[in-house]
Amino acid sequence: MEQSNHRSRIRLIILVLAAAFVISSFSITYADPNIPELIKVGLSYNSAANNNFIIKSDGGLKISIKSGTSYLELFNYPGATGFKIRKDAYYNIVNNKEIEINYVMAAQYTGEVVGPYHIQIGEIYPDYNSAKLVADSMASLSQTVFLAYDNGWRVWAQLYLDESEGLTQIQVFQNEMPNYNYSVVAPDKNRVQLFDAVTGKLLYIINAASDVKFEPLTVSNSTPIMSFNTMKYRGNLFIKRIPEGHINVYNELPFEQYLYGVVPAEMPYSWNMEALKAQAVAARNYGILNIGKHAADGFDLCNEPHSQVYKGYGYENARTNQAVDETKGRLVLYNDKLIYTYFHSSSGGRHILGLWMISMVWEVHMIIG
Repeated sequence: MEQSNHRSRIRLIILVLAAAFVISSFSITYADPNIPELIKVGLSYNSAANNNFIIKSDGGLKISIKSGTSYLELFNYPGATGFKIRKDAYYNIVNNKEIEINYVMAAQYTGEVVGPYHIQIGEIYPDYNSAKLVADSMASLSQTVFLAYDNGWRVWAQLYLDESEGLTQIQVFQNEMPNYNYSVVAPDKNRVQLFDAVTGKLLYIINAASDVKFEPLTVSNSTPIMSFNTMKYRGNLFIKRIPEGHINVYNELPFEQYLYGVVPAEMPYSWNMEALKAQAVAARNYGILNIGKHAADGFDLCNEPHSQVYKGYGYENARTNQAVDETKGRLVLYNDKLIYTYFHSSSGGRHILGLWMISMVWEVHMIIG
């Protein structure tokens, strides 16, 4: 028994000495200007992009487009149906399944084939309501009439495969509605199509060369939440067509709320609260120091492990949210400089000191204030 007590005292002395070393080098501090108010997190982008997806919110959506350094509000879409969004491109639709294709005129296709040529009805309209009146007046001539925003509000019709189809249809429109000018709209890789996600009706085409913002319309007594397919997120969602032709999607939200979706994705929420707090501090440091990693893609970080895993609102847990809240604004410094606080899901028993050191500093900090 005496020998066992002796070994315990030795372990305690080693632990105290280790803690002294850690405390002499590291410190945890309150928030400073390094912590951003908002962060942009890539959810789907570049060659891995999902180019056919749904965005919705229970209370409806407000859609805006970037214009200079601010956003121009385009329209509100109330209700919980949301939009199915895809590229304005060629599709082969077979048994209700849409496949984007490189259209070849001479090829034989089964099912329906639609394309990115349209008919413009009239010119540019001064506002949304003016364009909507014209679109409604044309509904009797074509089931596929929709609004388009492309450097101003326009009214377009049809999803044609080539210019000749459009010119043939223009003759019909001119005979029935001669008071409008008509022209064929050629394809543009910057455009996206917005369908009602429930009815499947094409409602809008938007030139998304600039960021298009989707904001949740507020629902009383609830946190406004956005959905990107089956995943749920706080904040706003943005889409943008990129030169390679894909649709990039990112989530912008307050930085501390971003951590709500990181901590439970990187550490089981059932773990000890002090471990969760250490993870929250580590994730805060790591997030700040990696901001700009995806600047070329139009956002700050992505949701994958090489940034740090982020799974949004649907993955949040009350315990991990508590850990983030109770460490709000806390950062780890070494010689008064922000440091990389590396962590990992498994190491085979190696490199275990990083998070332990943060935990030790955090524990001592809690003791001495």
